[in-house]
Amino acid sequence: MGIVYRDLKLENIMISENGHIKLIDFGLAKLIGQQGRTQTPCGTADYLAPEIVHQVPYGFEVDIWSFGI
Repeated sequence: MGIVYRDLKLENIMISENGHIKLIDFGLAKLIGQQGRTQTPCGTADYLAPEIVHQVPYGFEVDIWSFGI
């Protein structure tokens, strides 16, 4: 959908009464488009992808990293 979430962690994942997974707290999310990159250093320190730590341009892959952590 062209949005990088940047703060994926257990505290921001909820399960509805119907059993659906919901993401909450979109305060750090950013619209970057399908091929976009951003370089803003933000997120929760324990879940930061290496691209954010090294302050290089990053995209959706940082959310996949956080999901794996």
